[in-house]
Amino acid sequence: MKFTLSRLKDFLDIQSTTLSQLCDALNNLGLEVENVNDPSQKLGEFTVGEIISTEQHPNADRLRVCQVQTKQEILQIVCGAPNARAGIKVCVSVPGMYIPGLNITIKKGKIRDIESCGMLCSYDELGIDSTDKDGIIELPQDAIIGDKVIDVLGINDAVIEISVTPNRPDALGVYGIAKDLSAFGIGTLKPLNIPTFKSIFKSPINITIKHPESCPHFVGYYIKNVRVNQSPEYITKFLKALGCKSINAPVDITNYISYSFARPLHVFDADKIGNQLCARLAQPKETIHTLDELKHHLSENDIVIADQNKPLAIAGIMGGIESGVYDNTVNIFLESAYFNPDYISATGRRLGILSDARYRFERGIDPSFAEDGAKIAAQMIVDLCGGEISEMVVAGHAVLPDTAYKLSLDYTKKLTGLDIPAETQEKILKSLGFTIINQGSKLICVPPANRPDIKGEADCVEEIVRIYGINNVKPIELPVFNHNSSPLNDSQKRVFHLRKIASQKGLLEAVTYSFMPKEKAHFFNNNNLLLDLENPISVDLSTMRPCILAGLLEALSKNTARGFKNVALFEIGRVFHGYDETKQPIHLGILKSGYSTPKNWITPQTEYSVYDIKADILSLLETIGVPISGLSIVNDAGDYYHPKRSASLYLGKTRYAVFGELHPKILKTYDIGARAVAGEIFIDDIPLAKVKKTTTLPKAVLHELQSVTRDFAFVMDKDTTADNILKAVRKAEKKLLTNIEIFDVYQGDNLPSDKKSIALRITLQPEEKSLTDSELSAIMQNIIQEVAKIGAVIR
Repeated sequence: MKFTLSRLKDFLDIQSTTLSQLCDALNNLGLEVENVNDPSQKLGEFTVGEIISTEQHPNADRLRVCQVQTKQEILQIVCGAPNARAGIKVCVSVPGMYIPGLNITIKKGKIRDIESCGMLCSYDELGIDSTDKDGIIELPQDAIIGDKVIDVLGINDAVIEISVTPNRPDALGVYGIAKDLSAFGIGTLKPLNIPTFKSIFKSPINITIKHPESCPHFVGYYIKNVRVNQSPEYITKFLKALGCKSINAPVDITNYISYSFARPLHVFDADKIGNQLCARLAQPKETIHTLDELKHHLSENDIVIADQNKPLAIAGIMGGIESGVYDNTVNIFLESAYFNPDYISATGRRLGILSDARYRFERGIDPSFAEDGAKIAAQMIVDLCGGEISEMVVAGHAVLPDTAYKLSLDYTKKLTGLDIPAETQEKILKSLGFTIINQGSKLICVPPANRPDIKGEADCVEEIVRIYGINNVKPIELPVFNHNSSPLNDSQKRVFHLRKIASQKGLLEAVTYSFMPKEKAHFFNNNNLLLDLENPISVDLSTMRPCILAGLLEALSKNTARGFKNVALFEIGRVFHGYDETKQPIHLGILKSGYSTPKNWITPQTEYSVYDIKADILSLLETIGVPISGLSIVNDAGDYYHPKRSASLYLGKTRYAVFGELHPKILKTYDIGARAVAGEIFIDDIPLAKVKKTTTLPKAVLHELQSVTRDFAFVMDKDTTADNILKAVRKAEKKLLTNIEIFDVYQGDNLPSDKKSIALRITLQPEEKSLTDSELSAIMQNIIQEVAKIGAVIR
């Protein structure tokens, strides 16, 4: 949003405020100053001079030697401009001054052996856009020698550009900015003069509203016998400073009101439209040629202003070229209305039209200012173009927000830490246009109509603190924490620990979107509720992820497409199975694809397998205190895993993790050509390990007796899992058994086709005395008998 300092002063008495103070105030108010163009900083030293006499340069045909009268002295200046002549007032620069258009600093010197003590400047040399390109600036004859050139040319107005957040539509007009500054204590807000006039005739054009939900309020004036001419200098300079082209007085006035009050208006040539105007939704296949000379095809969700025959304007966005106001216009119809921001935003995006009106309407303008804005504009048109104003025609009514919020006066301190007196809080809110009912310990606050961003008690507090001043928040030293303590709870510590251990294993952490395409979300759903977004960023990010692997698969797909064949990623984040927080647990996901060993001449490359991912999952579980020896393996990983190469890890009836090779259909969906293995740890489903609070290390255990190893080979059904064998062995010997290692699995000759052989090595560690042969035989026999219970026999 750009505005000029002079226009701000029309609404705000700030004679004693410097430009720097004004910019500081705007920044403190949250209206961040992005740029300030102050002509006085780069052109303030240029003054008015008068050429007393000129002589032909003796050594150059195109140069003249001028004697120039300045306020202090007469200077000799060599000039090559064709219009340099005696008797004209000119713009003078003296040695030491910087010329912005040339990017040089003037020095005293000689030009073709003739001394020159300055420069007579052109518009280009000052960096000013002008159609006058033929020579030096010729100032008015009544200009006073020594005065500043920017004052004589009327270009001394500073232009301030601020960044306006989408929730502050009131700051898209100079009056709204002035109101904020006045509340902050910068200047005094001047009374707003709304003209009143008696009309002597009724408008020959009537207006109606067909769809009140899209346009609840529509007003207008018929102005007859106008003379369309060019706008006066104060309007054209204001519009030019804002980057807006001057068209003619009636059109410029609508823009002037829009920038001044954030109230877009539109003028029609009344002789080119019918006598019945209607604010309605467009009909299918309707088209309109807009003022940008483009043809647009409308839809039934676009609001239009139309007569009996055709659309005349895309409401709130842009008018039609056929009904525009031009130099030959005699009668004008002035339109002022309030349009639903949702409709304007949707139409603007679909048609790709960017206009100042759309920019304001889609953010929500003041619904109460439609009639006052029309009155101000109608009076200005008559003042500048003549004519007579009809009675106002009105359809619908202003729909004002019916909201009131209770603000507890101690809530401000509770929320911000600022102890602001109650009377100060009330005064601030009133200065911003709030209607306040004081009930002692609380205020009933009714926000002004131009502040749709005020949604509750916290927003009222925000306004109080914003005006009171963020700079008044006193810095407070943070409390000194015990270095041995941590602000994290046990659950958070566990997540950080898992992240550290996963990184140490060579896995790269990924942070992916929590959103994903709905058509892919169905693959991971597992009969849970899918959470769809009402207003997604894009169609590819329309659903909350039900599985932590979704984003990792997208990352794998992009990496493999770019030639990265070995990928090992992990992510810790929330998944979404329902609206309740308990159905949005934290999961850890691991995804691997490619080769686990580098290519070399000694050993062949080995692809990541199910056993690699199983080892990662078990290792991570063990680091957070899960007794992995007590875990059972169940083949129910899920539909997105390979049915024969995946499993779940349970402790009791609680599933702690899943791992396995991903299903080929999932890989095909993500356009991944290689095999991939993955695993998930359901962190929030795992109880926290009980850790003894001690600072001493556990006692080192040194075994004096030699350990004993024995090998076994069992024959069993090929569907029997090795996990069942290991559990049986652990159950047979709980005291001395320290390790079990499977070193061979065999299927083939000398065994039935439905059988397999598993060989394992056990390690026994005596503690008090060495094992005798009979004791060792008894342990081995117990193991054989326990394993036999699951259908396995010693080979």
